Amino acid sequence: MTTSRPNILVVEDEPIVRNLIVDVLTRQGWLVFEADTATEAHIVCSALKDEQIDLVIVADEPSPPTSRELAARIIAGCPKAKILRLSAMPALELSSGFLQKPFTTGQLMNAVESLLNPRMQ
Repeated sequence: MTTSRPNILVVEDEPIVRNLIVDVLTRQGWLVFEADTATEAHIVCSALKDEQIDLVIVADEPSPPTSRELAARIIAGCPKAKILRLSAMPALELSSGFLQKPFTTGQLMNAVESLLNPRMQ
């Protein structure tokens, strides 16, 4: 069963960054789940059963797997979710699904809104 508000999963291994993202998104009224690894994220997706994750925010790791590889693993458990990748490295291609660290809360909100409500942009 899908709720009227988006469900967001934040996968970030840095607790300070993860807590900031979760706080900002929760204040917007979104239901936010969190995980610090792809394995934990997969467990969260599996546990939600009928609830759909609308957006997965996944941080790049300094070593493999990359955020793209993590996103592919997570999508196995949350197949309809959109992905927002976070990385300190610049994107190789321009994409609405990418946000370079460090970012402001405004940039985070813009990126999330553009993925959740693409017609409103």
